Amino acid sequence: MACLDRSPDAVRILEQAVLLANQTGADLTAMRVVPAGSSTIRCADPVDWELTRRVETADLLRMSDTTGATTDICAVVACGSAARCIHDEALRRDVDLLVLGTGTFSPRADGASEGRPGILRRFFRDRF
Repeated sequence: MACLDRSPDAVRILEQAVLLANQTGADLTAMRVVPAGSSTIRCADPVDWELTRRVETADLLRMSDTTGATTDICAVVACGSAARCIHDEALRRDVDLLVLGTGTFSPRADGASEGRPGILRRFFRDRF
């Protein structure tokens, strides 16, 4: 499963995931999480969320068309905490490998920014 944001590196991350999937014959899921919070009401309103989900899904599929994947790529868009959504989807799909970038979501309590790998390491460490 490749977890992709809208950063310029997202295509490179997807390309790496496609290489791995092509080499192993694995299915590939491209996932994007739209952050939820007080500043984003896109997830709260059903119409806005459906429109956002469609736009983000189309973007993931557009990116996947350029990667040379030999199998279909399933696009998944979720809304909420990135760590929680990725964790839940990975469990639901019985994912063997996550391909992640180092994009930054939000500042930590100490003011430093924390990338996706740090968030996920902390999330999984706290639960398992």
